[in-house]
Amino acid sequence: INYKLGVKTVSLMDNLYSKNAFQLFCKHYSLRADYENTFISMCEAVYSERSSYAILPLFNTVDGLITSVYKLIQRYELKIVASTKVIVGNGDTETEFVLVTHNKSSFDFGERLIISITHNYGEDIIDLMTALSSVGICPHTINTLPLSYTDDRCESLITFDISSCDSDTLYCFLKTALPHANIVGIYSIVK
Repeated sequence: INYKLGVKTVSLMDNLYSKNAFQLFCKHYSLRADYENTFISMCEAVYSERSSYAILPLFNTVDGLITSVYKLIQRYELKIVASTKVIVGNGDTETEFVLVTHNKSSFDFGERLIISITHNYGEDIIDLMTALSSVGICPHTINTLPLSYTDDRCESLITFDISSCDSDTLYCFLKTALPHANIVGIYSIVK
């Protein structure tokens, strides 16, 4: 995690849960809040470099992957640099917020890896999971999304626990075995 490397502007929604995530991220980053009204305006602020980061909800315990937010991350070519969990409602639901940035060419080694792979529905990704597990990269979650309703292909968004993986092994494996995979983020979990 980039601890206190100068104050950076972060776009977020003006609500209790986003503010809670902001406070957790501020323990590790020097951030100044810039409130936006929509997720689109937040992503546009980061894409146009008016903000260094945005705080977006990406997963929750009720719905899993928040697909509309994930599609914005892809559309604006954002990368995840950190995540944190916030309890919402009566304490029975948890939402994972991610800190995203644009033009991230290199990653700090973290606890999680998210990649996106486009493949045919009939292709089996079990071989991929087995190969990754053999080098200490353990799958955490898999979300599969249709590319379109008329396409035979889909996109799998796969989250891995890489806390016990060697960083050199990970980079080598990604370059050789998964050159077509899009790295959505390699990041740490902020508590």
